[in-house]
Amino acid sequence: MFTLVVPFHADADRLRRVFEAAAEAEARGIGEILFCHNGPRFDPSIASMLPPNGRLLHTDVKGIGAGYRIGIMEAKGAHVILSASDLPFGFSDLESYRVAGLPPIAIGSKAHPRTELPGYSVLRRLMTTCFWLVRRTLLGPTPKDSQGTILIETNLAKNIASDVQADDYFFAIELITLCGRAGAVAVEVPVRYEPVPGPSSVRIVHDSIEMIRKTWALRRRLR
Repeated sequence: MFTLVVPFHADADRLRRVFEAAAEAEARGIGEILFCHNGPRFDPSIASMLPPNGRLLHTDVKGIGAGYRIGIMEAKGAHVILSASDLPFGFSDLESYRVAGLPPIAIGSKAHPRTELPGYSVLRRLMTTCFWLVRRTLLGPTPKDSQGTILIETNLAKNIASDVQADDYFFAIELITLCGRAGAVAVEVPVRYEPVPGPSSVRIVHDSIEMIRKTWALRRRLR
């Protein structure tokens, strides 16, 4: 059984896509969907909207990483899928994960040569490449895409997540890096990007500076 972890905060309205896909998720072997609200101003009324295989979790800590953390710790499935509130790849990441033989950890990677990215902006492609170069320089060998979905054995995720300090998007990078240091190197698998209308949240200057700062701090910590 798989556990799908879906963090959300201000984007609760985007969960409709997950609600509509809940029956398909169950048919594909996803036994539970954990909707992980992260941050203050929690509205428990959303519980009435959940599908039968959904469960609502909450932490006052804001950040997608905080949502991932509580989801991992509460997961009951043998494998965890760390996704997003808009299911950016549908279930193509799970399909590819199965084809790859369910390795200890995999990334639904936008940088995989067989990945399909219709509607994916040039800016976001550029940011993926820039982020990889920063990590490659400061951390050594690293997956080309660290911000795709993560598919991971639950026991491995639980063991490593307690050592991850970030509560924001950098949680994924720390998790992947620490798994690699523990001998579980992430395998990148192809996905099909399913765009959702709306502006990109990418801020090229701010995000680049933050990536360099956080990656440098992780490098120093691992030394």
